[in-house]
Amino acid sequence: MHRVCVNCGNYRGRMVVDVLKKTLKKTQKAEAKNEARKPKSDAKPEAKSESKKVKAVKVEKTEKSEKKEKKAK
Repeated sequence: MHRVCVNCGNYRGRMVVDVLKKTLKKTQKAEAKNEARKPKSDAKPEAKSESKKVKAVKVEKTEKSEKKEKKAK
């Protein structure tokens, strides 16, 4: 059979295909693709957390005002 070994890349005892080089290249491409898919903006999550803090403060204020109203009655 005139085929190169898939595991080692040899044909008739000679190195024809550098299998390691090919696998490294594939993994590098896959990593680069995954990094490109990640969201780059870090500012958005911070803004969301700040808005949550503001909402929490508003809720606390309304709860305090409700307690004051109950005490006044």
